[in-house]
Amino acid sequence: MNFEDLLSEIDGFGRFQKMVVCISFLGRLTLPFHFLINNFIAGIPHHHCDISGLDAADVFGNLSVEERWTVSIPMQADGTLSSCLMFPEPQFYLLHNSSNSTGLPAEPCRNGWVYDNSTSINTLATEFDLVCEKKGLNEVTTTVFFVGVMFGAMTFGGLSDRYGRRITLLVSYVSGMSFALISVLSTSYAMFAVLRFLSGFCLTGIVIVTSVLIVEWVDIENRKLVGVIDSMSWTFGYMVLPLLAFFIRDWRWMIVTATSPVALSIILWRWVPESARWLIANGRLDEAHHYLKKCEKINRRQGTVSSIKPDSLSNVGVANRVGRKYSYLDLMRTPKMRKLALCTGLTWYGVASTYYGISFNITGFGVNIYLTQFIYAAIEILAKVVVFYLLDKIGRRKTECGALFLAGLCLAITVVIPREQRTVRTVVAVLGKGCSAASFDTLVLYSSELYPTVIRQNGMGYNSFMGRVGVAMAPLILLLDDVWLGLPQLILSCIAVGSSLVASRLPETRDQCLPETIEDIEGTGYLLGLNAAGVFGNLSVEERWTVSIPMQADGTLSSCLMFPEPQFHLLLNTSSSTGLPAEPWLNKATATIFFVGVMFGAMTFGGLSDRFGRRITLLVSYMSGMSIALISVFSTSFIMFAVLRFLTGFCITGIVIVTSVLIVEWVDIENRKLVGVIDSMSWTFGNMAMSLLAFLIRDWRWLIVEVTSPMALSIILWRWIPESARWLIANGRLDEAHYYLKKCAKMNHRQGTVSSIKTEYADFDVHSTSPPATSASSPRSSGMNSGRQNGMGYNSFMGRVGVAMAPLILLLDDVWMGLPQVILCCIAVGSSLVASRLPETQGRCLPETIGDIEGTRRMKSEKWEDENS
Repeated sequence: MNFEDLLSEIDGFGRFQKMVVCISFLGRLTLPFHFLINNFIAGIPHHHCDISGLDAADVFGNLSVEERWTVSIPMQADGTLSSCLMFPEPQFYLLHNSSNSTGLPAEPCRNGWVYDNSTSINTLATEFDLVCEKKGLNEVTTTVFFVGVMFGAMTFGGLSDRYGRRITLLVSYVSGMSFALISVLSTSYAMFAVLRFLSGFCLTGIVIVTSVLIVEWVDIENRKLVGVIDSMSWTFGYMVLPLLAFFIRDWRWMIVTATSPVALSIILWRWVPESARWLIANGRLDEAHHYLKKCEKINRRQGTVSSIKPDSLSNVGVANRVGRKYSYLDLMRTPKMRKLALCTGLTWYGVASTYYGISFNITGFGVNIYLTQFIYAAIEILAKVVVFYLLDKIGRRKTECGALFLAGLCLAITVVIPREQRTVRTVVAVLGKGCSAASFDTLVLYSSELYPTVIRQNGMGYNSFMGRVGVAMAPLILLLDDVWLGLPQLILSCIAVGSSLVASRLPETRDQCLPETIEDIEGTGYLLGLNAAGVFGNLSVEERWTVSIPMQADGTLSSCLMFPEPQFHLLLNTSSSTGLPAEPWLNKATATIFFVGVMFGAMTFGGLSDRFGRRITLLVSYMSGMSIALISVFSTSFIMFAVLRFLTGFCITGIVIVTSVLIVEWVDIENRKLVGVIDSMSWTFGNMAMSLLAFLIRDWRWLIVEVTSPMALSIILWRWIPESARWLIANGRLDEAHYYLKKCAKMNHRQGTVSSIKTEYADFDVHSTSPPATSASSPRSSGMNSGRQNGMGYNSFMGRVGVAMAPLILLLDDVWMGLPQVILCCIAVGSSLVASRLPETQGRCLPETIGDIEGTRRMKSEKWEDENS
């Protein structure tokens, strides 16, 4: 008997299923609150420098507040007060000519900021001063949360498939609520960011588990209905969120209110049933029988399940599953499963990027943010009604592809509409939001129907992971409006249209039974008939294919034929096994794992180098990278090797991050391009030597030892590597900077120049406009030199994201042979357009402070020359 037949007998959408949907609806209310709450709690109100420090001797006298601002804060081009700069001293003559403030010396805020609390009482920006050079941290908060969601999706997906839907849901409820409530007690931004990561990590289990649990308890006819009803919990929460934000203007109370629905969900959890499909698939037949009887009783369909013995449930479609543990690796072991995972993963990435890219952009249309958020939510109701109609009318695949394409089209239209036409832009954006919501609603149901029961939760976890990668990237894409205002919409449009093309390669699931095993996906589920008496025993999947399916002339398995009886003698003829599915994807996965380590190492070592110096960070990278690389040759399993390769990539990336910057900071303008080319030749030489070494050394362990050996010599030579004088000056360590500059002058036979410079003026042309003696000890003094390594780390991180995605893009040749090249072509052309917006650096001095970049810094060369004349 098929499980769908059994479910129909006891009512596939009776009172039991409606109870499950209602409990799920309540728990999922908290998700839109937390996923979109950053739009409100991270708002930056109008602000300006605190000028009370300028009035130490009561010099302002009886000046009004506006007059004090005039003499203390520069005006911007649009006539508003600068948010991040102030005059070192009051400029009283501006009271007579306030328009003449351009070109006057200005400096960053000394004593913090004063905020306009008319729109909010307390936000993250006002609590932790996330403004000016720190304002990007508001967007980082969103990215940190969704990185937590990303890893939580993978974790809870695996936990749910291993330990069950019910217990995993409780863990997600309790841990998610706990971390969210603890976050309101944060005393620093770092503490809040960590707790938001953990909140996202735990809360994502709610949507991962409930989406699958509902689908597994409902029959085919009502699957689309419960999918739409369940998604309405998001829409309802989405609409309530701006109302809550309008009345609750304190970020702490906002988080407490957003988390409150979880408390009631924990109370109602005792009535949440375990998935009978999962219990049967895992051989827990007595428990499955108990829940089926309970469903039958509540639905008032007595008799059907009671007449079936628990042992008889082993024949319900998944008998061969008992005793086998599945993991995420099973998503890639077989060809059709691998193609399915790649297509759904890329589609989830595109849908999530598009949906959240529009959702986060609530200030770009000139409409009140609360109203914009409410309109965005309201349009989803119409989208869900349309989806409900289309899912059966034209099917899941066409609905998904059409919604994505229309969302991309609306985004492209907003690029060409003038920004002055706010109403038109808002209408088109709302239509795009509706289409993106329709694509998201369809995809959740569609993906649940595509994956087999034995790894459905792993599949949904993987999909959610890919989706959260897209969500984490969305705020960064929106930041590209600094390059060109229409660039974010153009990128999101391309992502949406590209995802619709990928989704077109997915199979249709309308009116189809849920697949139970991987064999159902591969089209070999009929092998269960040959195994009716358990004759396959402990044979692997490949061995079962060998004895059951004929080989074609090209060595591949026949797609349409099978043997009447298993041909076990074929196991003795190894030549017959050629062409069986292997696992070459693991080799590409190893490369991806290594570059993911490089990706995170780039950010880490970039920050360490800016905080502790180039020299010590380089030594740490040398020693840790060499140690972990050598330990990896002793790996006893692929998993151990993969973990060590991740750590190796994490540590080794510090070498290129630090040395690239260190060289540039010690070389003059004329020779910068030369040393850049020479430095890159090390890569070229190593690339050439690598092929020779690989030809001579055919053992992977010895090859790793050989390629790691140059680091031993580098560690010995490290003692002669100087610290960056620029970094030392920027951090106020003037004596050390003076020492290295003297050493440089001595080795270059240029004695006298450095010796004649006073140490206290060694900070010349590195700090802002404060006098040298005081700025050297000020933490504000660190400028671009202390930010260059962070910048290189961020750039390397983004580059490694691309490297990690490259092997996955190449695997898309299973979808269409030319697809990888088309995608890479679009990426290259798009990157060239972005690069065209960068300023030229040929023949220019290195910028020393953020003020140099912003064009607000006053040089001090004249003063230095007067002092030393």
